[in-house]
Amino acid sequence: FPTRWRRRWQPVGTAAPVELHPEVHLVDEHS
Repeated sequence: FPTRWRRRWQPVGTAAPVELHPEVHLVDEHS
């Protein structure tokens, strides 16, 4: 996945959403 999406989640302490739910990041980016 794009690095910019990972950066939005890793600081929170959870990389799981990046691997399991890439759709979440797509929605978040375009919100």
